[in-house]
Amino acid sequence: MVNRRASASLRLAVAGVLLTGCVGACGSDDDSPSTESPNPSSTAAALSPVPTSVPTSAGSTAAPTEAAPDAPEAPVAAGTGRAVPSDSGPCTSNQLTTRVIRQASREGGTQASALVTLTNVSNRGCTVEGWAALRLADGDKSAPLRAEKVLQPAPPNLVGVPPGRSAFAGLRWRACSPPAPTCLTGTRIEVTPPGTKSADRATLIGLSAGGKSIAMEAPQISPFQPSTQDIVNW
Repeated sequence: MVNRRASASLRLAVAGVLLTGCVGACGSDDDSPSTESPNPSSTAAALSPVPTSVPTSAGSTAAPTEAAPDAPEAPVAAGTGRAVPSDSGPCTSNQLTTRVIRQASREGGTQASALVTLTNVSNRGCTVEGWAALRLADGDKSAPLRAEKVLQPAPPNLVGVPPGRSAFAGLRWRACSPPAPTCLTGTRIEVTPPGTKSADRATLIGLSAGGKSIAMEAPQISPFQPSTQDIVNW
């Protein structure tokens, strides 16, 4: 019986030695696949998005920006370079003063021209569009100056006239001598701005000096423009 117990103890001892050796050998086997868990911090770094900021100088970067939406613009009159305020209405006669300014003749002979200006003397912007109506007057008498409406130097457009600014038209005619039936005379010019019904006595510059009569025939007038460029050169 003692022999049986000794034999059993010997078998258990051998089995323990074999098991211990297997564990050491298996842990050092170079061909065994690695079961090492990935480092969470290195995985997160690999999946992080690439920053979109752009370096502005050494050691600093600018935060990414988004394009701002376009700001609304004030409407601009077609064919002009002057913005028309969105709350502007047509100019009234009490907002405007008028001048007619004689221009130097480039053609010589009997051809003459003048610049007609409408100046906004109010504190509110307004608009003009089209042609003025003119009258020649002398004393208490006046008569329409039936000028031909031309599309020069450009067709009529809506022109914004801010406070203190002006719109311009060109007036051309041929000098004449009364009493020719086509020769119109007067000592002053009255201007009715487009869209209004009241005539304004224009300040004359270079015309009717000393009360002398203005004499003209075949008058032509242009629509109002935002500048004087080519205003009488047509």
